[in-house]
Amino acid sequence: MDAGRLAALRHGVVIPAHPLALTAERKLDERRQVALTRYYCDAGAGGIAVGVHTTQFAIREVGLYRPVLELAAAAASGRPLVKVAGICGATPQAVAEAAVAREAGYDLGLLSLAALKDAADVELLAHCCTVAAEIPLFGFYLQPAVGGRALSYEFWRRFCEIEAVAAIKVAPFNRYQTLDVVGAVAPSRRDRALHRQRRQHHSRSFDPFLRRPAGPVGRLDAPCSGTVGAHSLLSCRGRRRYRRAAGRIRGPDRRQCRAVRCAQRLCRLHRGHP
Repeated sequence: MDAGRLAALRHGVVIPAHPLALTAERKLDERRQVALTRYYCDAGAGGIAVGVHTTQFAIREVGLYRPVLELAAAAASGRPLVKVAGICGATPQAVAEAAVAREAGYDLGLLSLAALKDAADVELLAHCCTVAAEIPLFGFYLQPAVGGRALSYEFWRRFCEIEAVAAIKVAPFNRYQTLDVVGAVAPSRRDRALHRQRRQHHSRSFDPFLRRPAGPVGRLDAPCSGTVGAHSLLSCRGRRRYRRAAGRIRGPDRRQCRAVRCAQRLCRLHRGHP
């Protein structure tokens, strides 16, 4: 992946997912598909994501995967955009799609694991490494309600160790599954680059979110609409209380407490605190 686009990705860019433009006869409308890509570019998007869930995975079944990717790549040519191609299916299909995306000039492959619903973590990681040999990876945690699958903390911890992994899209719409990913990324070596960028480009936009009460300290089952325990970021006393409460928890909930502390650390560094 080009160093400039990688730097832009780490800095933070908007990467809209492409819908599919069809005619009244349900055929690909190439003119409007190209117009959509140009609209995103002119609107200031930092990247494009094509052939992903929003584009409809069914384009592969009717031979539209390559044409749709090539149309978007041609419309975005000459612009410093991060180009992301959706990749799915079993290993042979995923490797073939990764090769198509690389040939079309895409930087990253957004890798869906929905086709391997019953695979163990070892099989999933072998699949990811095989695809990563073709194109750098953009991890994808899609919620099971729309075709994804549950992925463990251990999977994400090992996934972050793959050299070709550049980013992860976290969309399970479940706070505990989200914390599994955050908890896996935070102690990895990728964490340093993330923290460095957060320090340089932090903003106060998270403040109202962080001040939202999140329930009693130490209760992981407390209902809240934000990061668990986010209010404790506002004072050292709150952080000490949270650490004491987390230290008293044993069993399966203890890993979640570690993930919460990792999430707290990321948020603190985003706001510029050491």
